[in-house]
Amino acid sequence: MKHETFDIHYPPIQLGCEKTSILYFETIQELTKKLKENIDNALIVTDDVVFNIPGLKDFFAGIPTETCLVLPAGEKYKTIETVLSILERAMKLSLTRKSLFVGIGGGVITDLLAFAASIFKRGARLELVPTTLLAMVDAAIGGKTGCDFKGYKNSLGTFYPASKLYISPEFIQSQSEDEFRSGLAEVFKTGLLFSEKLVLLMQDEKDALLNRDQRLLMNIIKRCAQAKAQVVEKDLTEKNIRMWLNLGHTFAHALETVLGLGTISHGEAVAWGISRAIALSESIGLCAAEYREEVFSMLKAYNWSTDKIHPKCIELKIENCSEKLIEAMKQDKKNIDSNISFVLQRGINDSIIEKISEDKIRSILS
Repeated sequence: MKHETFDIHYPPIQLGCEKTSILYFETIQELTKKLKENIDNALIVTDDVVFNIPGLKDFFAGIPTETCLVLPAGEKYKTIETVLSILERAMKLSLTRKSLFVGIGGGVITDLLAFAASIFKRGARLELVPTTLLAMVDAAIGGKTGCDFKGYKNSLGTFYPASKLYISPEFIQSQSEDEFRSGLAEVFKTGLLFSEKLVLLMQDEKDALLNRDQRLLMNIIKRCAQAKAQVVEKDLTEKNIRMWLNLGHTFAHALETVLGLGTISHGEAVAWGISRAIALSESIGLCAAEYREEVFSMLKAYNWSTDKIHPKCIELKIENCSEKLIEAMKQDKKNIDSNISFVLQRGINDSIIEKISEDKIRSILS
């Protein structure tokens, strides 16, 4: 049967903004002074941990109560219900698409607020103040937004970059040890992917880094931001090279799902996921045993697990853990068909995306 076809052609959709400007500050006080210059007609969203950071006390005290939404902290609140609560507050304030959404917090807050901004009246203005190392080096950069859904990590979301990021390493001094180490795992991932110098820096300056030397942290944050910028400028919506940024994440997201979201930090899961990705790379002949040993040595130096099954699974007595991990991997949003895709490595700064059979995955999980 014959049919006619008529095509409608569209210009590329502008997502969020034309560019993101990253503003670096030595102190929180300098950062908030600059931020105050541009928060009229704005909704400020943070969490109850960040709200109580001493360096932000004066800033929050100077904001009308109704324009600041303080959410409970934690991965378990990274839900569509929380996104809706942000939108409800925006509607109550009679905001428009020209209004400004400002997120002050770690990756959960920046992801949630950016998602809300992206769908509020088809897109409001967005600025972010990442307050954790993980958010500064990864989560807040590049426009990924989202929330968890039905127990699966970031399974709802959009691409929506912020127009400005305000960064000060002074925030990192108030982080818990678990959250700080979570960010270090993403730094290590970035080094393996794009910067051997970053890996050497983590190796040579380990003590200073673990003591949270602010000059060193600023150096590392800038290196990570530049590396990620080069990727997202070429591939904002993750069609090709941006997928490399998921090194370790297919394993990590599955682990977080199996354990229950929020049971361990994202970075702890990523570090373990990197060990499994490198073990898988070696098992299929992609990388040499020497490279696996180098990566494992660094992971162990920072007290990250390289075990086939993460110790938390054993502690919680999760049965058939490897099978549950594989099932969770099948739900990963990065899969484009029935196969499970992984970012693997031939060596440092030499990555590839491969579809791997379940049997090969199972072999490095048991």
